[in-house]
Amino acid sequence: MKTLLIVALLTCFAAAQNSEETESVDTENLPKRHNRLTFEFGFGNMKDDTKSDAQQWAKDYNEKLCNGKTLSASWMSYWPSSPFGMGLLVSKYWASASQNNLSITLQPSGQTITGTMSDDISIIFLGIPLGLRSSSKESSIEISGDVRIGGLFYFDDFAFANVTTQLSSPTLGLGGSLSAELKVNKNFGIFAGVTGTYASVSSLYVKDGDKEELDEPLSLNRLDINLGIRIHFETDANSSNNNYERPYTPPPSFR
Repeated sequence: MKTLLIVALLTCFAAAQNSEETESVDTENLPKRHNRLTFEFGFGNMKDDTKSDAQQWAKDYNEKLCNGKTLSASWMSYWPSSPFGMGLLVSKYWASASQNNLSITLQPSGQTITGTMSDDISIIFLGIPLGLRSSSKESSIEISGDVRIGGLFYFDDFAFANVTTQLSSPTLGLGGSLSAELKVNKNFGIFAGVTGTYASVSSLYVKDGDKEELDEPLSLNRLDINLGIRIHFETDANSSNNNYERPYTPPPSFR
């Protein structure tokens, strides 16, 4: 009877010890996801569709709209022991232009209106990037790139002779990026890169809901040059599903 009691106590002790070791292994050996937060600022150059026979003021006007600033933020998460990742991205491009003392003759009335014309445009991109990065831990330089797809939203506050019209249009946007990062430490880096965006709109919506079809699609193709910072951190890939267990260690037997 006493022998059976001792065996039972040792069995409970061995089970508890084995459980503690299993929990320790779970914490230490869970695969890790590499996560990256990116914040960047840059300058964008949009494709200029101004016709060659346009007046000089129109060429200068559109050139201002096609050279703007960009701001973006993104999060990428890379699969454990893999250079491939997926994330979320939001970016904004904005530019403005104005022309004073512009005269426009209305047809068919023939009335001429003179005033200042201006455009304030912004382009928002919400997308999902699929990324690839170099993963050498020995190098302080990391090269990464991605392809992206998402929704692109074009906004334009157009004004002439003190009358403002708000225009907008959603469309599908495609793009990609390539960058080189200098890692200051394992959690922080600075980088420079280029980003390309491919999109166009064929119609514009006025604020009151009217839709205006364009004679020719408006190209929103753009190339950006960016500088930014990145914050790196790791998370457990299966923190909610611990399936790692040490082999069962049977309790000592007594005869």
